[in-house]
Amino acid sequence: MVHGEIYLLSVKQGYQKGEVIKAGDCILHRHYCGFCFITGEPNANALEDIYMKAQDLDRAVLFTNDDNVIDYYKRKNIKTGTRYFFEYKQKDIQIPAIPEGFRLQPVNKDNIYKLEGRIKPDFSWYKMEEFLSKGSGFVITKDNEPAAWAFSAAVSDTEIDIGVETVEKYRGKGLSTIVASKMTETALMLGKTPVWACDSQNIASQKVALKAGFEKIGACTTIMLKL
Repeated sequence: MVHGEIYLLSVKQGYQKGEVIKAGDCILHRHYCGFCFITGEPNANALEDIYMKAQDLDRAVLFTNDDNVIDYYKRKNIKTGTRYFFEYKQKDIQIPAIPEGFRLQPVNKDNIYKLEGRIKPDFSWYKMEEFLSKGSGFVITKDNEPAAWAFSAAVSDTEIDIGVETVEKYRGKGLSTIVASKMTETALMLGKTPVWACDSQNIASQKVALKAGFEKIGACTTIMLKL
């Protein structure tokens, strides 16, 4: 299985919404956020069927390390990229001090709708009620305004994938490392392995992952079937 399978397992294990789409003898598994995986042995007909069916979806980004799959879609001039994967392997967690004037609190029904930007719970959770009952997160605020947050972007029986966002005007203050570390602590307390992933071009995310104690464990190709 390619790295990132937590998004596949989160759907299979009933934590998050997703879809199962049959294509020939293969299955396209799609997480609500649009991350996809293929199971089975796809031939050209199946890959074409997957591509055509993906056009009816809101978003479909395929994770794969299968050279045949990669070559097929590259020949169709479909945009590809690289995704890096990280895992927290340390035993102890050190949470940096919160700067003066900022407050750390759990993401809850009172503040969740104040989070703005792309990387926030509604990117990967179908309903906020599901996130509040099955997920977890923390937000740093200043004057009741969200400045940075981290949350469980995906959940499986054994892992929690951490998503992080910092409001532009609050960047450079170390806030993302604080909330990421707090989410890491929470995952460990739940007996699950904290994991992290980002696009290979997202240098800022990679730096935060390393500062928060994560180690790079692998990579995969991403194929933009539908954006």
